[in-house]
Amino acid sequence: MKKNGAALLAALIAFLIYFFQLAVSEVYPFGDSYVVASYDLSAQICPFIEHLFDVMDGKSSLFYSYSIAGGADVFGTFAYFFISPFSFLYLLFGDGSVYNACGVVMAFKLAAIAFAGAWFAVKLFRGIPGYLCCAIGIVYAYCGYVFVASTYVNWIDFLIYMPFCAAAFVRFVRTGKFLVFSILMACCIYTCFSISCFSMFIVFPTLVGYAFLGVDRERRNSFIAYLCLSFFVAVLMALPVLLPALMAYLRSGRSGGLFDEFWYGFTFGEKTSFDISEYFDRAGTAWYRKYSYILSDSVFVVLTLVWLFRSGLKTPLSKFMLLAGATTLLPVFVDEAMLLMNMGSYMSYALRFGFLNALYFLGGACLAASECRFGREKAFDGTPLEARDREGASVLYALVCLGAAVVLAVFVSSELYLNIWDSFTSDSALLNDAHAFSGMFAHSLGGLQVIAVLFLIVGAVTLLGVF
Repeated sequence: MKKNGAALLAALIAFLIYFFQLAVSEVYPFGDSYVVASYDLSAQICPFIEHLFDVMDGKSSLFYSYSIAGGADVFGTFAYFFISPFSFLYLLFGDGSVYNACGVVMAFKLAAIAFAGAWFAVKLFRGIPGYLCCAIGIVYAYCGYVFVASTYVNWIDFLIYMPFCAAAFVRFVRTGKFLVFSILMACCIYTCFSISCFSMFIVFPTLVGYAFLGVDRERRNSFIAYLCLSFFVAVLMALPVLLPALMAYLRSGRSGGLFDEFWYGFTFGEKTSFDISEYFDRAGTAWYRKYSYILSDSVFVVLTLVWLFRSGLKTPLSKFMLLAGATTLLPVFVDEAMLLMNMGSYMSYALRFGFLNALYFLGGACLAASECRFGREKAFDGTPLEARDREGASVLYALVCLGAAVVLAVFVSSELYLNIWDSFTSDSALLNDAHAFSGMFAHSLGGLQVIAVLFLIVGAVTLLGVF
């Protein structure tokens, strides 16, 4: 496969996979019983877009509406809606059909994500074959964060921008030119000013860390200065939308205190003793949800760990990847960090900054794949193979992949996952009371019961292929 066509093919396949699943599930446009819109997408986003048709007909105001949320300043949401890619498709469906349009819009966004992921692999990693770049893009399009953000569809745009942001940063490192990097950061701010701005508390220190790990001492100070300038320029570019949207949300946005849930579960008992039993209930549920999404990126996670292990953390890049992994996973491991960065409760979106994790594992997977040898005469590690060895290894690996696919298909179709967690806790009163795990994945049943099995099987197949 020519590498130039890998990104386009990845986009097409991701698009078709999504429509195939809609057809299997009889979701619109392949059925009248279900639509893609659910939760916040149906309760908040779609009503705002439907309201826009009233604005166009002169029946309501662009800046305030009494028919939404009991009265709200709607400019902020409209601003983000207009800038979001593929939002014009809602308008093509017409008044009263916004809910039906969600599936089509989602398909195009997934195609764009797949294109971005494959383009990232093609552009920055010359040693990866085109067919594998295509596969990487497809896997990236269906990463865990897609399921987190699918009910607040504008957030998915982060995944479109992230690979281009990373490539722009590499360009900045090599040439000192930061304008493209600033423009793409501004696009992220347009996507959601609160999430993107708070994510800078992770991104900026991480990139400063790169200055100390990967930049020569002679140009380190100037690099950090230009890095600061790039963030400043990005915020300036976002101000035309950022300021009016911020004012709109201050007047009528949903608010919450910074420490609303920070001390949740900590109560004073007799003699000022702490009772923390409820804390573990809440923390258990939060960790369960986060790890469900993280482990769903099984191939990327395993490949990233393989690359870190093989690197021995001896190069500046490997040390930076370790630092980036620690900082981007901080809100996952430390729930209080997630609470503070969201200025209070993050509601049911337990992985709001998951687009950073998605980019990190995408990069780690590409680094691992770029160091493999894909010649027919060699193993992945470069070891020469005889013809008999090549044929035997290919047949064995094909059988392993087929067996893994059959096991996963039977596991999911038989609905064994619905009660799999109970088999670990039913005999233990302590675990039964302490785990506080709900079967949540993408706001529906499933969760870690499925993802853990998926992670183990796919991870084992990936390790077998790499080693």
